[in-house]
Amino acid sequence: MKAYRLFLAISLYFLCIMTKAEVVMPPLFSDGMVLQQESDVKIWGSSDPGNDVYVITGWDSKMYSCKSAPNGNWSVKVGTPAAGGPYDITIRCGTEHVIHDVMIGEVWICSGQSNMEMPVKGFLCQPVEDAMQMMLEAGDSEVRAFTVGRQLSDSPMSICTGKWVTASSGTVPDISAVAYTFAHRLSRFLDVPVGIIVSAWGGTSILGWLPEESVSKTISPEELERILDVNRSEKNHPGKLYNGMIAPLLGYGARGFVWYQGEANVGFPDAYGRLISRMVSTWRHEWGPDGNKMPFYAVEIAPYRYGKGHEKDVDRPMLVDAQKKALSKLGNTAMIPTSDAGDIVCIHPAKKRVVGDRLAVTALDNVYGVDGFESVSPEVAKIVYKEGSAIVYTTSELGPSPSNAPVEGFEIAGKDGYFYKAKALVDRKSGTFILTAEEVPEPVAVRYAFHNYIKANWTNWMGIPALPYRSDDWTDK
Repeated sequence: MKAYRLFLAISLYFLCIMTKAEVVMPPLFSDGMVLQQESDVKIWGSSDPGNDVYVITGWDSKMYSCKSAPNGNWSVKVGTPAAGGPYDITIRCGTEHVIHDVMIGEVWICSGQSNMEMPVKGFLCQPVEDAMQMMLEAGDSEVRAFTVGRQLSDSPMSICTGKWVTASSGTVPDISAVAYTFAHRLSRFLDVPVGIIVSAWGGTSILGWLPEESVSKTISPEELERILDVNRSEKNHPGKLYNGMIAPLLGYGARGFVWYQGEANVGFPDAYGRLISRMVSTWRHEWGPDGNKMPFYAVEIAPYRYGKGHEKDVDRPMLVDAQKKALSKLGNTAMIPTSDAGDIVCIHPAKKRVVGDRLAVTALDNVYGVDGFESVSPEVAKIVYKEGSAIVYTTSELGPSPSNAPVEGFEIAGKDGYFYKAKALVDRKSGTFILTAEEVPEPVAVRYAFHNYIKANWTNWMGIPALPYRSDDWTDK
């Protein structure tokens, strides 16, 4: 009898071991993660099909439950408190899995190509300005970063590679310089933890960051072929990057998106305008019911001698103009200017910190409601052509030009369509620029900063530069 009981006990023991379900969590949900504060955030993973899964949140000891699907996947939504931490999250499904050191704060998704990917330590022979200072300041904020590993896929992936790291002198050099500066400023100003998820890959077209079906609904097969002819790398094909590096992030609770891309699409402004509009709408929709509320901030591509290498060409501003017009129709978007932060001979300018600062000011102004900031670029309100001049009325108080230098960057043209550099007389009383050029006795059109690379110094009082502008709709070739 005793032998039978021993056999039964051993059998039951091994049966329990065999039926214990292993909880598998994506790298996104790991030690050191940041969750969006005061929100219902989605947590997901996988286990054996049909198992009961329990998630216990350390900040309030609440238990959430669900059942894993036939494919083993499961997800729950949990409520988060105001910023704070660290906390633990416990997942039970036969076995127990604990995520330690979880912070609650602000989360932003940062994506794009090389100028977003460029780390604080820079690229080979391409340094980042103030990199040492960034490292010295790393410990005075609560910034955590998750850098998504490069991954291409023909179908949507559920898991990406990467790990959460806390900003320190040892980790900051490998974090995106733009994204880190943005997060560092927010964390210090708001006094909350800030998590950045960086999904970027140099030299990539916007085509790859969209689902394949979204691309086919947006541009014609002929347009697609023309864009791909520039670079047929696998990473630039529709859907490849989206499936591998965006799909695994879908639904992760976040405040908004930061986008720094477009260099690979110079030369195709019309298509790019439609594609970025589609991308913003797609990402917002795929992020879930609250996705349409998520702000989307795009950085103006860096001034550089694009195309055939002529600084006076207009490929860059044409793309920026198309991007600006597309985003303006979507709402809760912004363009971050970089006209003063480029490099004519390097497509990866060193001035990454100023870009991150402007992103932070935009978010503090528009998302977090902090008083005092004027984050919007100054714009042309109207133009009056009078007595051989073009009088430009602006939307905001004129900012000081550097070292009281003349305002540069304006051009005017007559009916012949040829633009010439304009002398800009500043009338601060009326808040106008009075533009003249000897070559243009009767101006009919105005442009500002409308070349691949041009000296331009019109800013608002905070020093936020104006974006490229044109009053005409003439086609440039």
